Amino acid sequence: MPNYKIVILGPRRSGKTVFLASLYRRLSIPGQYKIFLDCDITSTVINPTDGREMSPRQLLAERYANLADPCKDWEPGTIDVEKWHFTCKVQRPDLEFKEFTACEFTYLDYAGGDVDARQNPELEHELQDANCLLGLLDGEKILSLMREEGDGYTQITKDFGNMLPTLTRKKDPVHFVISKWDILEGLFTLEEIRNRLLQEDFFRDFVQNRLDGNSSVRLIPVSAVGMEFVELEEGIMKKVPGKNLKPFQVEMPLACVLPDQVKDELKQIAKKKEELLNQQINDSNQVGFWDSLLELAGSAIDWFREFIVADLPEELRFTDEILKKFSESAKAGAQQTREQQENRIRELENQRNASLKTVTDEETALSYAIDVFLEIQSKLDYDFPASLIKLPKSNKPV
Repeated sequence: MPNYKIVILGPRRSGKTVFLASLYRRLSIPGQYKIFLDCDITSTVINPTDGREMSPRQLLAERYANLADPCKDWEPGTIDVEKWHFTCKVQRPDLEFKEFTACEFTYLDYAGGDVDARQNPELEHELQDANCLLGLLDGEKILSLMREEGDGYTQITKDFGNMLPTLTRKKDPVHFVISKWDILEGLFTLEEIRNRLLQEDFFRDFVQNRLDGNSSVRLIPVSAVGMEFVELEEGIMKKVPGKNLKPFQVEMPLACVLPDQVKDELKQIAKKKEELLNQQINDSNQVGFWDSLLELAGSAIDWFREFIVADLPEELRFTDEILKKFSESAKAGAQQTREQQENRIRELENQRNASLKTVTDEETALSYAIDVFLEIQSKLDYDFPASLIKLPKSNKPV
């Protein structure tokens, strides 16, 4: 069963701990999409607040309960390294609620100040196996930056200075999760925030470098508590009595992991193959080269398997049917009109509904989960067009 590793980096108090608690709560039972995350109940972890032993599931549930309690203080930040294992499963209500395992996700949450891989051998090792890197940006600091008040600029500069050198060390997709979106919603759009960040050379250069290597960079707004649960008063996040938690988009970073990584890998491999083929054509008789290539390939599928799929990481060597879904998604991503995007979302909804009826084993469960991820990501791109960062050829922010 494939296991996809996600490394989370971010400063203290940026919301990493509550984000994971809300993520698990949001996906702990099957909902609209019939997928859910199962958390280990057999192993034990130590609750850092009081030293009690409990299962990872119990610890996440307790953290969420404390988060929801208006009388409880905010959870303390990560003081060490926390590793969370989730099994992604699909449930079919039409088959007496039978469950099928699709894949696994491992989240590694690093303490706020412990983000320099060059001084942390363990982090360096984990980065080499990561499928996606999440950098959490504190919504409070973003708000201060956008309002040009307080020390927002200094704090964001410091956070990027800690994170970007480490995030640069991997070719995998980088997703910047803007936490506490509830205090930004209605004041600033994601496009305005993206444009402001791109005014800083250190961020724009980082993005440009990733794009030059055919690797994607995203901004994903989330709120672990929802839009009405807290108020920002004199720099302090206070819970509002009588309001309930309604996490906002906490599932989005998880849904984007596989689609972005596969599409990035395919782009990188295609670029390398194109350069190799051009070089071979220049170094040999062109007719003879293509004759030998066609003889080697035999068919389009054989060629794709021989020259593209073989270079994918093992955990991404999906079936032809699954890879076709990613390819179609990448092509659809170039659509510009809102009408085309709406049609694409409806198409993916129909595809997902039909796919659920075919789930009978691990392979078909993974295929269905990917349908869900692609649909969720398409909705993100529709609601927040600025999520996937692009730069004009002039290298000036847009």
